[in-house]
Amino acid sequence: ARTMKTAEETQFAKTGFYTDEAGLVSNGLLSAQSSMHDINLSGGKYALVDTGSCVGSSSAPTTLPVASPAAWFDATDAASVALTGAGSQYVASWNDKGSGSSNLVNATSSATVTYSPTAINGHPAVVTTGAAILRNATQYGPSVTVFVIARMTGAAKQRIVSAWNNNWLLGWWNGMENEAYFDGWLTAPWSAPASTTNALIYAATTGNGQATAWRNGTQLATAAGSFTPPSGLVVGGAYAATNEYSAANIGEVIVYNSILTPAQRQSVESYLAAKWGVTLGS
Repeated sequence: ARTMKTAEETQFAKTGFYTDEAGLVSNGLLSAQSSMHDINLSGGKYALVDTGSCVGSSSAPTTLPVASPAAWFDATDAASVALTGAGSQYVASWNDKGSGSSNLVNATSSATVTYSPTAINGHPAVVTTGAAILRNATQYGPSVTVFVIARMTGAAKQRIVSAWNNNWLLGWWNGMENEAYFDGWLTAPWSAPASTTNALIYAATTGNGQATAWRNGTQLATAAGSFTPPSGLVVGGAYAATNEYSAANIGEVIVYNSILTPAQRQSVESYLAAKWGVTLGS
């Protein structure tokens, strides 16, 4: 969208009028027409209209648009959530739909992780109560892209997505949201907003001495540093040295052992937003 706006303003500066996408391409201001936005011309002005894979469009991707994740946990796939206990009300494991080799298992003695069919905007989610976690011991990386859709629900408001063997967290921490710590702070920890019960999509990349994090498609922070990928993945709590649990609903977690291109990352964010009823940019 920013590229198209820049092209239009350059077109206007040169000619005194706006044009459509074909005109921008013909004039050398765009390399190709967009599959994500259209240009509507009216009254000497223009407007961008979302199409294609943009959130809210009927053409938003309905399947995971980037193949071969290292790990993929999807609560809408009820068959991937193994239940146990009387009445099958507790989650024993959340099975990996990606590589298939890094299932999240109940790591506590108390059976307090459950499954709800309507927990996030009417969609299914794994539910933690602030006293239990699901985890694996998989080492991801050395470069990663991580996505999560989740929301806080109760008084325990620490970490929702974390690591088991290193101090790594994305999204939520200490009663706040918009947090990212990858063995070092990427975001400013004490200036973050207080946690809400809103469903949020967080994405992050680490690798090659750089880390970046996004909330609902909007960049939160980027910096160079000795940032690390998650070593062992945890939902509902923190790494082994702490007990920073959260009462939360977790809908989907996806990990790639690579840094996705901006177009790939945006396509996954659009897929998650359309699927879970979240507005990108909010």
